[in-house]
Amino acid sequence: MEQGTCFCLRCSSEPLAVILSVHGFEPSDEADNDGFDGCRDFESEEGHNGLLTSTRISLKLRHIYESILTIVMINQIFVNLPVRNLKKTREFFTKLGFMFNPKFSDENAVCMIISNDAFAMLLVEKFFKTFTKKQISDAKKSTEVMVALSVGSRGEVDEMMSKVVMAGGKEARAPEDLGYMYGRAFEDLDGHIWEVFHMDESQMPSR
Repeated sequence: MEQGTCFCLRCSSEPLAVILSVHGFEPSDEADNDGFDGCRDFESEEGHNGLLTSTRISLKLRHIYESILTIVMINQIFVNLPVRNLKKTREFFTKLGFMFNPKFSDENAVCMIISNDAFAMLLVEKFFKTFTKKQISDAKKSTEVMVALSVGSRGEVDEMMSKVVMAGGKEARAPEDLGYMYGRAFEDLDGHIWEVFHMDESQMPSR
């Protein structure tokens, strides 16, 4: 089975682990080797991995039973993507206007800021492999996930695509215009698909 993307969900306590277990997710047998306490891997029957990170409390045993009735609020999401050339990847996304958090960036990975609560961790393939036993999928040949980014206007969608082409990326499909929603998609240097869209909810058709 191939591994193409890993999602890291940052929460404030352990109830998410309990709820995932109730809904068919099981702890992965892969050891957490990133050095951060409070991390635990889970895997669904379909094989999608999610790394649960807690900065306040360990997921090991502490008060796990009292958490089952707690409402879980996810604070942040980190989408982890494998890349072949970290320097070129960083240059590509810099040309699109993205910035990076140096606190979580080094020779193995860079943390790309999507918004205040959403980030993309771009990991060199060798480092990405330390988090999974599965083979890394070739995003140029197969697709596991499409990352969708919402922007403020239709013009911003087109502006992003112009930057993509100038930076060396390519448009993944024809633009889609549903009236209330307009979107386009591109492939980055490694073949990962990113969708950029603008949606006006006030114009959505009634159901």
